[in-house]
Amino acid sequence: MNIIDIIFPHYCCHCKKLGRILCSDCFEQLDFALPPSSPKLEPCFLDEIISCLEFTGPARSLMYDMKYYPIKDATTVCGKLLYYYTNFPFADCVSHVPLHPKRLRERGYNQSLLMAQTFRTLSGIPHFSLLKRSRFIKPQAQVSNWAQRQKNVLEQFQLKNNLRILAPQSVLLIDDVYTTGATLNDCARALKKWGVKKVIGLTVAHGQ
Repeated sequence: MNIIDIIFPHYCCHCKKLGRILCSDCFEQLDFALPPSSPKLEPCFLDEIISCLEFTGPARSLMYDMKYYPIKDATTVCGKLLYYYTNFPFADCVSHVPLHPKRLRERGYNQSLLMAQTFRTLSGIPHFSLLKRSRFIKPQAQVSNWAQRQKNVLEQFQLKNNLRILAPQSVLLIDDVYTTGATLNDCARALKKWGVKKVIGLTVAHGQ
């Protein structure tokens, strides 16, 4: 154990046992093997969504610690889960769902960006920051109505200014949790408007 672990010890996000962000006992409780799905949205710009875990038990605790405490090291765990425990297809590049600058200042980091960077390192697929958020909105987790979730994110994502690359044919778009798919779908809308042919959402968890 190094000095950082002594000063800032890790506790399991779910059972609070000292040692790891996700202990071996809680890891065994994770619900893997979700089939790919398509969001029930109209219009739908996403070609597919692939999720690693059901958003229950330890997975819910892991997401909560990563986003709201926040525990930055949890992003590395999530990036590894995406690489080792999803049957992701090859794509021209990896990107991520951006945060609004105000939200980024509040949280201190974008968890989707850090997960994407870990995934890039493991997969060898290049990562590009392609999108920006054009307006500040209430977090999707605080919007309970399905229709309002769609409206909440409608056309809020845009391509970043002065991108110096041509539109890739395919993009793996990384985020933490997929619920209605509204956020990922609006990102896919912006990417396809640019000229991307295929957008696949890749998320750690899937659920309400």
